[in-house]
Amino acid sequence: GLLKLKRNRSVYGVSPNVDQTQALESLKDKKFGVVRGYLNTPEFDQADFLNKVATRSDEGSLRMLMIGRVDFVFIDSLVADFLIRTRIPRLKDETELLEPALAYKPLYIAFSKRHPNHQEALTVFNRGLAILKETGELDRILQYFGIPSPTAIQQSELAL
Repeated sequence: GLLKLKRNRSVYGVSPNVDQTQALESLKDKKFGVVRGYLNTPEFDQADFLNKVATRSDEGSLRMLMIGRVDFVFIDSLVADFLIRTRIPRLKDETELLEPALAYKPLYIAFSKRHPNHQEALTVFNRGLAILKETGELDRILQYFGIPSPTAIQQSELAL
């Protein structure tokens, strides 16, 4: 999504859940920090009407936001949280995500079929994940790190 400084009062003209391109057009007078080579959302990446300032890293984008070179940073909320906690604590209470997020992208785990024990690793991983889900520990871990549970994301998408 789009991270901004709290003092930036910008809002979408229309919800990106209704029309992402139109939502972005309502912010076309702003500057956006992006990481060179990253894929964001198709609408954002194709929006040639936006002023995008490319950096080599998410940390670089956050630093541009901090010094006022950009108004927004396109960043994963969990990456932003980690970088702010560990590298740029000055931003801790100064930023917020523009709501709603532009996209919720699932994360995947992969096991190389070239590894001789790939099937065993997959089986052990799935067994452990099932135990974490059954005991409620997965939700507690996700909550501790501020990660929405997959169930909560699916429910919010259904509500849109």
